[in-house]
Amino acid sequence: VATGDPHYRTFDGRRYDFQGACTYVLVTACRGARDAPQFRVETHNREIPGRSVALVDRVAVVVYGHEILLSRDSLGRVKVDGLYANLPWSRAEGGLTVFRAGLYTHVRTDFGLEVGYDLRHHVWVSLHRRFAGRTCGLCGNYNGLPADDYITPNGTLVSSLHTFASSWKANVTEQCEHGCQGGSCPVCEHPQTYSGSQFCGIISHANGPFAACLSRLDPAPYLQDCVYDVCLAQGDRETLCQSLQAFASACQALNVSLSPWRNDSFCGVACPENSHYEVCGERDINRCVSLPTNTSSAPCAEGCFCDHGFRLSGEHCVPSTDCGCVHNGLYLQMGQSVLNQACTERCQCHAGGAVECVPLLCNAGQECGIRNGQMGCHDTFSICVVTGDPHYFSYDGALTHFQGTCEYQVSAVCHNLTLPWFRITTENRNRGNSLVSFIYRVHVYLTGLHLQITGRAVTVGGQPVSLPAFPSLGVSVLVRDGTVVVQVGDNLEVRYDGASTLLLRVAQSYAGTLCGLCGNFNGNPADDKLLPDGQPASNDTHLGNSWRAEGGSSQCEEAESRESECTDPPPGHRHPLCDVLTADPGPFAQCHWQVDPRRYYTSCVFDTCAYGMDRLTLCRAVGAYAAACALHGFQVSSWRNATDCPETDPCDAMDCTEDEWCGDRQGLIGCYCAHTHNETQLRTFDYQLSCNGNNSSVSISRCLLFTAGFPANVLHLNDPECTGHLSHGRLQFNFESNTRACGNRLQVNSTHFTYSNTIQGTVNENIGGVITRERKISLHLACEYPLSINLSSPNITHVESTVTGTLPSGQGTYEGRMILYEDSRYSQQFSKSPIVLTLNERVYVGIAISGVDSDRFVLTMSNCWATPTTDPFNPIKWNLITNRCVNSVDGTVNMDEDGLSTVGRFSFNVFKFIEDSATIYLHCQVQLCDILTSQCSVDCTEKSVRSAKNLDSALLLTSTQILKQSTGNTDLSVGSGCGHLSVLSTLWAVLTLCVAMFMM
Repeated sequence: VATGDPHYRTFDGRRYDFQGACTYVLVTACRGARDAPQFRVETHNREIPGRSVALVDRVAVVVYGHEILLSRDSLGRVKVDGLYANLPWSRAEGGLTVFRAGLYTHVRTDFGLEVGYDLRHHVWVSLHRRFAGRTCGLCGNYNGLPADDYITPNGTLVSSLHTFASSWKANVTEQCEHGCQGGSCPVCEHPQTYSGSQFCGIISHANGPFAACLSRLDPAPYLQDCVYDVCLAQGDRETLCQSLQAFASACQALNVSLSPWRNDSFCGVACPENSHYEVCGERDINRCVSLPTNTSSAPCAEGCFCDHGFRLSGEHCVPSTDCGCVHNGLYLQMGQSVLNQACTERCQCHAGGAVECVPLLCNAGQECGIRNGQMGCHDTFSICVVTGDPHYFSYDGALTHFQGTCEYQVSAVCHNLTLPWFRITTENRNRGNSLVSFIYRVHVYLTGLHLQITGRAVTVGGQPVSLPAFPSLGVSVLVRDGTVVVQVGDNLEVRYDGASTLLLRVAQSYAGTLCGLCGNFNGNPADDKLLPDGQPASNDTHLGNSWRAEGGSSQCEEAESRESECTDPPPGHRHPLCDVLTADPGPFAQCHWQVDPRRYYTSCVFDTCAYGMDRLTLCRAVGAYAAACALHGFQVSSWRNATDCPETDPCDAMDCTEDEWCGDRQGLIGCYCAHTHNETQLRTFDYQLSCNGNNSSVSISRCLLFTAGFPANVLHLNDPECTGHLSHGRLQFNFESNTRACGNRLQVNSTHFTYSNTIQGTVNENIGGVITRERKISLHLACEYPLSINLSSPNITHVESTVTGTLPSGQGTYEGRMILYEDSRYSQQFSKSPIVLTLNERVYVGIAISGVDSDRFVLTMSNCWATPTTDPFNPIKWNLITNRCVNSVDGTVNMDEDGLSTVGRFSFNVFKFIEDSATIYLHCQVQLCDILTSQCSVDCTEKSVRSAKNLDSALLLTSTQILKQSTGNTDLSVGSGCGHLSVLSTLWAVLTLCVAMFMM
């Protein structure tokens, strides 16, 4: 027996502990037993991470020319000579049979050898007495003398346990360690803690469930082993249950009837669908195929047994009508296909036990052989698939679920420097669900080359490239059927659909040289989940975190192991959406024998659980299997009809940004937010409002709209013709905020005017195909110009199915310009600098305001004056216009237009100041007047001249143009130009033209 950490008991009863983590010969017929059938039983031990102990991971039985492999992943099946076969399996010669009985898988021969393994931790060997004194290995020589069991393969009796056990290493080339020895082995420091009846003490308790066995079997060694194991596992309940199971099995082997010792809360057994637990069930009943040898006289077995009316088919309990077929001595489950050894014929099991065989021919580029336990036409390449949220299907067939959100090494050349080097990593991100993640970006590293794929955009060395591209000799990048394909010679192919599925296809020359989440590509799925240091990972999360890529983002956090409602489906599970993958007949039936659909089915069930049964998740999950089939030469198109999936991924047309992810929420496919937003952003849809007259705009976050259930294309302003356009993930509306275009509404009071509008839209939801419910959105916005009160805006409020809100108002911007003209028609601007003018020559000044509603507002020139400096408040000044009336004292000032439009005009004769007369500066203060509510014209004959309004709040503009004095005459040089003013938050403005005047 080998059980637990592991603890060994030889045929002669010698007990010892050995924690070697290699493959060892448990028992074999020695040279002296040549007249007896030859056999060999080997166990492979795996080290338990962090505990310096090991457990039995795999058992091999070599007998009658067959190698029978029992491993942890082989429930309901066995690997015989490299090929998987359903249980029971048998061969007439030697009465060789492999079958499942309760918790144990048995290998039985007709010469008295029987091996039992629970596929977890416990293996035992029973052997006929004809082999007494004729066995070798870790089980001793079977001569009744425990003292001489430590015999090495060369026949030497040794005293050292470690020397004895390590000498029985089965494969001298295997890279492994023989574990601790002597004082280096871990010790239980507090055995009394775990020897009580709450833990291991139940084994020897006089009134316990094992009481009937205590007189038949010494419990002391089992108690000792239990305390050691549970102590090192720090009271782990599963370890305790394994120890108790080992003792229960030994008792039942002696035909001892045990009381029920398990219950739902203590060491319970989770039985699959259509089965139940029994502490002592009959071995031979309820099978689809009867065993060729009678085992009913053997002890009963503990474990799961099929319910009444159901029979065991492989690992599933199925109705009797769903039992499979027997073909060439092999049991096939309903719908299962197998190929003959030459791959020239494929035979499939149908209802009623009928087997149909059809001719077969391998495709070009394929070879007939065994791979991953399956006979088939195999591609000369091997494939690793990363799909969904995400699931990793290794080159060798292992399945890993890992939802980390960092950058991870998927596959790389690690152990052979002579092969062309590559390294593939993926950046993963959450998509609206923090429990799962998806591929966001793929990196392909080659010698001297770095390619990055985001969606369908590709960069080489950080520079964007158009496809197809050929960045290096033998390297091509192109788009095929909507998928970016990187082809590296004849060795490597990388395919990424830009959304959820990555496929790596590598040549057989890389076998055994790779590492990463896709495994080592050595043909053995059992050792694919290795850490970078070569040690096995304790779980999928441990594995994924260990392959976090160096140089990736430091912002992401290490994934944590956590319970999820979404788990692998139990055997025989049926799913209304994912069943298309395994259906036979079905669109993928022809591909099943080449690409095992079970892993894809498991992932599909997991994904649709995590995201609900939305169509997009289903289509992507099924599409991943279709892509794998296509790589093996099976072009399956009918699956889209069976699943109602579109020909192309609807996300292709969405053009989501890096801050968004495309998905399906309650039937609405759109670009959803990849990052969290604060409360204000959520309420206002992260609005951005720019009030700039003719060029005003408002934009809102597309992803927040989708989150609220509104696609961008249903939104418009008051005028339904005024729709928005998408730019960088935002829905933007351009409009004139100074007119009544797009349904703008104008409000005016005594100080400000405001143009308002509403972003609005309606969505009709179809609920269950039976009713509809209307949802509306209404977001109010306003551009406030002077003449308006700056109101505080309430937050957006969600009321039932209507989204209504007011976006904080924007402050309007409009422009004012002052231009000097040569003529009274105000048509000829000064175009040269300097311009020669004489004293008293006429200057024409035009002022224009743009960016306001010309149907509602006119320009009035309140005050215009000149100063000898740029300071408009200089006490030395000369008034030209005061309170909209000309300075009659000057005598040369004419008001040509004022209060009639958005343009004002006046003229005057050039003069100079008596003092400080080198320059003069011209300033104007203007005001908008609402023609609907105010009297905008003025009668200067009736007005008294008042002082200018306070200019403290005025916006000043000083032109850099000047008038220069020419020496020796009285001409003036006037610089051409105009004052330019952008008015923000105030209507009052001072337009200042800088004029320098020199006497000749």
